[in-house]
Amino acid sequence: MKNTAMADWRLMLSRPLNGDIEKRYDELISSADNLLARGIIDCSEWRELVRTAGSYLVGSSRNQFH
Repeated sequence: MKNTAMADWRLMLSRPLNGDIEKRYDELISSADNLLARGIIDCSEWRELVRTAGSYLVGSSRNQFH
């Protein structure tokens, strides 16, 4: 279950962006929160997902404006 949930989260991250970067970031964070609340991931894994989502937001923002 954990591997599937993490794979689904990473799939969401890798989907082509068709809209608002911040909306995608919010979806990623919400999904990570949900995985933590359901006990599928622990706090350290949650932090990793949040950091990855933050890097995605920063990287996508830079690409959008260049």
